[in-house]
Amino acid sequence: MKTKKKSDYIKLNDWPPDHARKAYENEYYVEAIQVIHNFLEAALQDFFMVSRHGNIRGRLKYKWDAALEMSFINVSRALLVTGKIDKKTFDRLSQFNSLRNKLIHRLFFEYYEKQYRGIPRKEYDRVYRMGLKLCGYVEGKRAILSTRGKPRGSSQHGA
Repeated sequence: MKTKKKSDYIKLNDWPPDHARKAYENEYYVEAIQVIHNFLEAALQDFFMVSRHGNIRGRLKYKWDAALEMSFINVSRALLVTGKIDKKTFDRLSQFNSLRNKLIHRLFFEYYEKQYRGIPRKEYDRVYRMGLKLCGYVEGKRAILSTRGKPRGSSQHGA
């Protein structure tokens, strides 16, 4: 029997929200939430950069580097302050980020207490579904920007 040679590189083989769905279906719950969170963070960073106003001249590498170092909540705040997202969207992003942080941290905190049964599945499902829905929303916003406000057809990705 031949064993498959392991790659020297690690990557996602699917669109991140699709990867997260498969991970969740296979009960890799932490991976699913983390992929959604990191995908959203990267999408928000990208949205922030491609939606900038004004005539920015010169090299953009340092600006992209700075944007890519913004945390989920900080890039969400920047998008709110610059008027790229409304308060309702900011509140949903902030809520998802906060709930995701609480879930992930509880996995470790409560383990050491040795007195817990785990995180209720309903609670985890709620945060997971909220994240997928936000992925679809952010991707829709980016699609509109990339086509100058004229979306071409419907996206195959999203929630």
